[in-house]
Amino acid sequence: MPISTKLRNASTVMAWLSLSGAVILAVAVPLAFLVPNPMITLFPGARFGVMVENVTAATPFAWRITALAVAALPVGLLLFALVKLFRLFRFYAAGKVFAAKAVLCLKQISTALFWLVPLRVLADGGSQYLLHLPLHQNWVSFKVDMPMWGLLFLAGVALVISHVMAEAQKIADENAKFI
Repeated sequence: MPISTKLRNASTVMAWLSLSGAVILAVAVPLAFLVPNPMITLFPGARFGVMVENVTAATPFAWRITALAVAALPVGLLLFALVKLFRLFRFYAAGKVFAAKAVLCLKQISTALFWLVPLRVLADGGSQYLLHLPLHQNWVSFKVDMPMWGLLFLAGVALVISHVMAEAQKIADENAKFI
């Protein structure tokens, strides 16, 4: 299917941004647990840092690694979604907007993002517990803020749209067989 140059360019840019985000996430999150509050000086007066809430050098290394293992579950799911997003945008850039593989990618992305919300709430609670336990602060908290509710809602919308697209693709394939 021929697509506009604007769609091709936007899809290409978004594909590479998605892949870049996946690479940065895969490096930044473990770094934040292994080296608490790492800061890089970009130039005088400007520093770049990676921070995970409540990860400090006061928490023993073994506990930080255990908390990282718990936090790795939602991070892994997000990495999966970003890699699938890269693949989806590559399909779009190639003009395969309604191809079965593109629709499958959209379903996988929206499903991953939908399940990311409850998984992240549980994993954040677990990792925060592990980070505070060696500091003799025994408490568990589960946080669902407005951005998480928004992500859950938008992922649900995208999930329904992906199912609509899959149905439309089936109907188009059936109609093509009759012609």
